[in-house]
Amino acid sequence: MLKEKDKFLNVQEVAELLKVNPITIYRKANQGQIPAIKFGKKWLFSETTLLEWIQSKQQTLKDNLKQPIISENIIRVISNQISSIKQPAKMEIYCFNCSFVCSV
Repeated sequence: MLKEKDKFLNVQEVAELLKVNPITIYRKANQGQIPAIKFGKKWLFSETTLLEWIQSKQQTLKDNLKQPIISENIIRVISNQISSIKQPAKMEIYCFNCSFVCSV
């Protein structure tokens, strides 16, 4: 949300703040994935809005980390599928050139 005396950052400043390449900031701004205002040919970023956006992303990440990545049911299904795979029978091969028997 814009404040009365909000400071605006340019692409380079946002890239330095987020420790990413400025091209990434241009791409995210064009795709609407980062809060920005296009003023002519320049992108401007409200410092307050950007910091709030970062905090919300961090909270979303924390919330997502609390949830299990793979459910117990998926683990059970995968485990059953793996255990149902039949192992091929071992074979012995005789090499006529070197007179060895190899198990494969």
